[in-house]
Amino acid sequence: MTSRERVRKALNHEKPDKVPHDLGATTVTGIAASTYHALREKLRFGKGKVKIWEPFQMLGEVESEAREVLGIDTIGLSLPNTFFGFKNNQGWKPWRLFEGIEVLVPVHFMTTSDEQGNYFIYPQGDTS
Repeated sequence: MTSRERVRKALNHEKPDKVPHDLGATTVTGIAASTYHALREKLRFGKGKVKIWEPFQMLGEVESEAREVLGIDTIGLSLPNTFFGFKNNQGWKPWRLFEGIEVLVPVHFMTTSDEQGNYFIYPQGDTS
């Protein structure tokens, strides 16, 4: 049974060959970028930096290689805009997570920090 058939059967309340697996197809089933980074290192897959596709929760983009290695049946189709109102499909730039992990964030992801180490993000990337 293909992943598509498996998910379709489950959605139709029919019995698939096994329970479909989802990781990162939605904001509800997403995986924290730092956790995804650690998973990639542990299982030795993925290249480059993790992309933050949903910056409100700092969710990492689950790559096709990860879906294959982990037997994931779903693929995420995200909206063109983030919860903060800026596009997440117009390019990427480097950023560092609180744990020190280098990741990629959408180019319009704009933050500042204060002397206590708090971060502030700006809706639609507008720092004014």
